[in-house]
Amino acid sequence: MMRALSYGADDYMTLPARPFEFRARVRALLRRAYPERHGAARFDCGPYHFDTRRQLVTLRGNPIHLSGTQYRLASLFFSNIGRVLSRDHIFAMVWGREFREFTRTIDSHVSRLRVLLAIDPQNDFRLQPVYKSGYRLLYLRPGEAEQQKAA
Repeated sequence: MMRALSYGADDYMTLPARPFEFRARVRALLRRAYPERHGAARFDCGPYHFDTRRQLVTLRGNPIHLSGTQYRLASLFFSNIGRVLSRDHIFAMVWGREFREFTRTIDSHVSRLRVLLAIDPQNDFRLQPVYKSGYRLLYLRPGEAEQQKAA
């Protein structure tokens, strides 16, 4: 058990597994792995509107054409505003596998996403690298975000 957890396992179960507990644990893992599928079908972040069912993003009503990978990356950042997302976490959530070697894939996709979504102070967001960690999407008008949540 300790070896499995130290090698990266998230959880463990003793045998024999109870079916209802097993199903509940699988559902919990799926909620963490794919939060957009278990939340609202649509969500707004400042001038951005996300339709998770159609995997469509609009900026002030104008559709932005993204690939599936770009949409998953954008959805991950906008679902975790203000949180530092490690490269390992980003790779696992977007590409669905473990990050094992050094690659510039994430940096290239983030750079392209900044351009496609016009993530800049004019649109109230900044996507910043976090040294030796990953990336963080910042909302530059936090008072308005709290008001939107309360409404």
